[in-house]
Parts: sequence; structure tokens; C-alpha cells
Amino acid sequence: MSAGAIRPAQRVRTFGVMSQRLDTTSSTPLTAARADAPTRGDERAPWLQWAIAVLTLGMYAVAVHYRTNRELRDFGVDVNPGVSLLAFFPGVLVVVPYIVSVHRTAERVGVAQETAGLVPSIRPTTCTVLSLVALLHVPYQQSELNRAWRADALEEEPS
Repeated sequence: MSAGAIRPAQRVRTFGVMSQRLDTTSSTPLTAARADAPTRGDERAPWLQWAIAVLTLGMYAVAVHYRTNRELRDFGVDVNPGVSLLAFFPGVLVVVPYIVSVHRTAERVGVAQETAGLVPSIRPTTCTVLSLVALLHVPYQQSELNRAWRADALEEEPS
């Protein structure tokens, strides 16, 4: 597909969960994004992600953590998803790297919100505390990230 080509709306499967690409939410085709525009992530169901993370005893949370940091990197936030993943797991066994990784990821979500034109509403300390209680940081962080993706999608809609 060429750079100026029109692409149809699409649904994608991500880690077994259906998600809607935000840049193609309408049923009408959209033109390709600007060449200098960052790549926006997928909007996902926060509580479904949490339920899957709990059912898989936290292993899905590891995948969510990596994917979140990868999407933030693609959106233009300075992060190395691999290093963040290593701090998250097996860092959870040492506790401190896990806490630092969750906190910094929440800070990066705030940067993404700012980049999308929002006032950052995520609280990294709240996210860190929630991570210690049954992985509750997963739905909180994803809902805040969804806000950033929605705001960025609205910002790019043609008038």
C-alpha cells in the first residue's frame, strides 16, 4: 500500500483480545497518517485485560506491560520496552525494580496524555499502589492510556 493510499477500518487481534484501532474507528476509510505523526496504540478493554491477567496468574500482565511500553515508544515517548520488561519480570521477585518499572510506565502514560493534548490525569503513585493489590494497575493504566489514544485520534480527525 502506498503512503498516500486509503485504508479501510480494521479490527486486530492482540494477545487474544479483540481491539479496535483508533485511527480507523469510523466505517469510512481514512487517509494515511502524516509521515511525522507518531504511531498510536490500540484501545483495549481495561477490565478484560485485568481478568485475563488474574486468570493467568500475572503472566498476561507481563505481556500487557511490554506492549504498553512498546506502544508508548512508538508514540514518541522515550522508553526501551525490553529493559522495562526485565525490571517488571523477573524484577517482581526482588520487588524494587517492579515498583520502579510500574511507576515509570505510569509516568510515561502521563507523557503520552500530554503529547495527545490532555492534562495528564494518571497518578503514578496510585498506579504503583494498585500494582501491589491484585494487579489493579492494569485496568487503571489502560483506561488512562485509552484516554490518550482517543484524544490523539480526535486531534487528527479532518474538519
